[in-house]
Formats: sequence, structure tokens, C-alpha cells
Amino acid sequence: METYAKAIDAGCHEIQPVTDLPDHGVSNAIFMDPFGYIWMLHQVYLEVSFEERKRLWEEKRAN
Repeated sequence: METYAKAIDAGCHEIQPVTDLPDHGVSNAIFMDPFGYIWMLHQVYLEVSFEERKRLWEEKRAN
């Protein structure tokens, strides 16, 4: 995520690195800015239907 990289380069503190959540088609990251505000960036790269997410969750639960 370009925005996340810019924030870290500008002195923000990493809380959670960019994390890919493929079952949801998203990635996210969390950081704290120099003023103490906490930010979460969320990027959708694939639309996953509710039915597909439910199916994936049920498959993981069965294993």
C-alpha cells in the first residue's frame, strides 16, 4: 500500500504491517501518527460475495 509506506516514511509508528486477507479480498494495515492518532487503511482488491465468504468460513471450520 503506497499510503502506508508514505506514512511510515513520514515518521508514523507501525502497529500492524500490511496484512492480506485473501478470503475477504482485502488487505489492511494500522499505524499511529506522530500526534497519537491511530489509523487503519483498508484496500479492497477483489469483491467476494457473502455466500463465498460463508462457504470459505465453513470449509475452514470443518478442517
